[in-house]
Amino acid sequence: MTKSIPEEMKLELISKAYDNYGVSLFRLAMMYMGNKSDAEDAVHDVFVRYMMRMPQFKDETHEKAWFMRVCINVCKDKLKSFAMKSVPIDDVLNYVSTDNDISMFEHLMGLSEEYRVVVHLKYVEGYSISEISKILSVTESTVKLRLFRAREQLKRNMEEVKAYV
Repeated sequence: MTKSIPEEMKLELISKAYDNYGVSLFRLAMMYMGNKSDAEDAVHDVFVRYMMRMPQFKDETHEKAWFMRVCINVCKDKLKSFAMKSVPIDDVLNYVSTDNDISMFEHLMGLSEEYRVVVHLKYVEGYSISEISKILSVTESTVKLRLFRAREQLKRNMEEVKAYV
């Protein structure tokens, strides 16, 4: 149930939410979408949903979790609704700052979506396992298992790269 909120207050709330979560949502959307324009579209759609619903939150943690969950849903919907075009990895790498970040980002993009998302939420966004389980609507043991498997896969991939160098 949404209260009637004056337009000026809506704009202020939207602006504050964008300042607080815009960058995090963009990074999360990049993990799903793989290119800048689709990630920007996804973030835009998240804020359109926010503007239309203007949900009331218990606290800042609840608010951030709502934005992350909606972003994940928007990205999944977009991926289902159209065939994604192949985008050069260089397009994505423009949003990563150092060579070390680029290397890790390349490895992360090699993970399956379910592993990539939990790694992003845990290590980039700083969520706890229980928070991730709520955001993704899975059990805590599922989150732990995905994190374990993602770390194992990353370790194997990095060892293979070292073997070639």
